[in-house]
Amino acid sequence: RPNTPPPPVTATGQLILPGLDIRKGIGYQLDRDGSEKVCIRLNSFFIPEIFSLEGERPRIVIDIKNVSRWNGESKISVRGKLIRQVRSFLHRKKRKLRIVLDLEPSENYHISQTYFSAENIYCVEVKP
Repeated sequence: RPNTPPPPVTATGQLILPGLDIRKGIGYQLDRDGSEKVCIRLNSFFIPEIFSLEGERPRIVIDIKNVSRWNGESKISVRGKLIRQVRSFLHRKKRKLRIVLDLEPSENYHISQTYFSAENIYCVEVKP
């Protein structure tokens, strides 16, 4: 897959929410093939740490270090088939932003990651 940024915000496909500043944030996109994508855009280069938690409440956890400010929503209901909601929390003392994707427990998933370095956009794609 070519390393191109996600499509621009549209009324039919993508929801952009406030992030570190007015121009940055978290986006959710439902693609026609049934995959769902959460993209995080920050104002500088970052290397996220990602892990998953399985069980009755499956989740994907994304930790981003050296974040000093976060004005984004703490809970975003996206109501996708695979991703139920996106939660975020900034631990101010540790300067770590945690973003959690709450997944539908009755599904199996394939997870892929993409980083668009020129735009500082990190995307996690969840496919059935």
